[in-house]
Amino acid sequence: GLSRRLCLDARGRPGFYPLKRELVLVVPVLADTGISAKVNFLVFLCRENLLLTLHDEPLPELEDIEDSESWLSERSIAGLVSASMIDHSLECLRHTKGLRYSVDALEGRMDLEPDTIEAEEILEGRSELVTLGSLVSDQLPIVQALSKIDRPFFRLEDAREYMGCALVNLQAADGSLTWLDQRIESLRSAFQMHAQDKTNRR
Repeated sequence: GLSRRLCLDARGRPGFYPLKRELVLVVPVLADTGISAKVNFLVFLCRENLLLTLHDEPLPELEDIEDSESWLSERSIAGLVSASMIDHSLECLRHTKGLRYSVDALEGRMDLEPDTIEAEEILEGRSELVTLGSLVSDQLPIVQALSKIDRPFFRLEDAREYMGCALVNLQAADGSLTWLDQRIESLRSAFQMHAQDKTNRR
């Protein structure tokens, strides 16, 4: 009954749930919307000889993982879940890198052409940061818990190295987002000061 409720109400319950006969993972993941970050939810229900995934939209990376012998550490439930978590952690890193490039560009314009900066650009960066930060902070404890779990149907030795890679990727994204948060706040302060200077001159 609890597994069913977790699967049906995934959006309100991201996390790791080690139940008596199964594991339920409710993982927030980035939707493929191009540049901006949007969050969907992927549910893994792991039992003896069964891995069930639930998601609102197609996730082509799941099919790619299942079809790739070289990508899987082991054709097992733990192997599939860990490969999927690596894929999603890399997506977090990709979006974090894109946000860093945007902030770099804004900082350069703030130094050379402050009048070309629009408040909406800074607000968009802040919104992207909040979305990514929330997603990474929800994924991190799930991967940390998976790195320590060992059940007969979820053998950690099948996926220890992959789970470690996913964890390192998420920790790197988390550190970068903390740094970007400070830079966006500095940009916002510089923008407000420049706007105040313009008002004073007028």
